[in-house]
Amino acid sequence: MFVKRFPRETFSYSSRRTQNWFLRTTLFRRQCAEEKKYFGHTMRRRSQVIFERSAPVASTTESGRRTSLTPFAQALLGDNVDEGVPASADASENCSSDIAPASSKPSYLNFSFGAHGERGYRRTMEDEHIGAISLGVHAGLPPSKFFGVFDGHGGRECSIYIRDHIVADLEVGLNRLAVPANGRVLDADVKSTLLETFLKVDDDFLKKCVDEKLDNVGSTVTSALVLGNRLYVANTGDARTVLSRNGKAIPMSRDHKPGEESEELRIVNAGGKVFHGRIFGVLAVSRAIGDADFKMGSSWLKDFGITANLVLADPEVEAIELTPEDDFIILACDGLWDVMDNQSAVDWVGQKLAIGETCEATAEMLCNKAIHELNSRDNVSIMIVKIEE
Repeated sequence: MFVKRFPRETFSYSSRRTQNWFLRTTLFRRQCAEEKKYFGHTMRRRSQVIFERSAPVASTTESGRRTSLTPFAQALLGDNVDEGVPASADASENCSSDIAPASSKPSYLNFSFGAHGERGYRRTMEDEHIGAISLGVHAGLPPSKFFGVFDGHGGRECSIYIRDHIVADLEVGLNRLAVPANGRVLDADVKSTLLETFLKVDDDFLKKCVDEKLDNVGSTVTSALVLGNRLYVANTGDARTVLSRNGKAIPMSRDHKPGEESEELRIVNAGGKVFHGRIFGVLAVSRAIGDADFKMGSSWLKDFGITANLVLADPEVEAIELTPEDDFIILACDGLWDVMDNQSAVDWVGQKLAIGETCEATAEMLCNKAIHELNSRDNVSIMIVKIEE
């Protein structure tokens, strides 16, 4: 199709309508060009705010007031535009001080565990253990976990009773805790809850002993309660809990034996005696759940004029904040600690975990080592709790 093109110098507009259309088109194009220039600058400025996180330069009115309005909007509003923020005011001064900055979600460590127990050279196995990776507590508390090893003596009845009841009693106590506004439960409140839990388990078991006419049966307890990243170790007796931090053994409990200075003094002040490291030459621990014959209410204690419990159920509780530098926790009865010190146990467990052994397999191998290589003469029960980010 042929289209005839007129030379520019020979082309003219003969009608007024055509001339008006030309003028309107020209003005519209100029306006678009100006708006494109303005909005192009605005979009570049917004991109800078989004990606560089720097504050844009606000425009100002003729009266020196800062405003985010476009020039067209300023002209349209006229004097009303001065109701904005003074140009000299800092942006931070206009933020409400009542609004707290958003806090990041706390990061909690991860835990896995495994346990194993061996009868060893004893005729019976009296130990028990439990691991509760998620306690039933209210939403105000951080993720909660409980681990425990119970070294029974005089029979299995006490260690089994503790295994079956201590978690439920602890959950009741934790659910009574009031959580402060900062979300951090006080150490004193948690320690008090653990004390009440141990004493309740002891009272209930002593009643069971009376009802069922059980002979003198008891059990030591070493336990680890984890609230978020806070570790609480409650210990009653001579079982023990040790934390490995960067390969270094950190003792988290103290053995309660009659021959220990403070324990012996307490026993003697109550009217008792310690012979050969045992209470009246019989019991080798000074704190335990159960052991009714060594607590008030026993007829023979009255006959000897004993004024207080010779064996306490009260735990000693230690607290520590766990960090990514922590490797694992070892909870074990005295069958292990009689033949291996804290650092040796931490080194041995650390080597096994480093080559990919599970917590359960490592606990089983350590039990066998204590009995068959180191000649432990007691039941041996071990729980290993691995800590990971």
